[in-house]
Amino acid sequence: MQAREAWIAWGSTRGRGNTIGRDSSPLGPASVELGGKRHQTTGRNWMHVTGLRPDTMYPFRVLVNGAPFGAG
Repeated sequence: MQAREAWIAWGSTRGRGNTIGRDSSPLGPASVELGGKRHQTTGRNWMHVTGLRPDTMYPFRVLVNGAPFGAG
């Protein structure tokens, strides 16, 4: 991991099989709002975001199937 990137992952203990980790079953289409931009993915429960500024706080929000799922 570098100072200009972030890895964000999400999952649930409910539902079908493993939903946490790199090879987990996707929960559905997801969006991550971070740094004033919306990043989208469909086939995974994680996202790699680049182009960030070092030593900067970036609040984020994760939406799965269009509904809020987590934030930080």
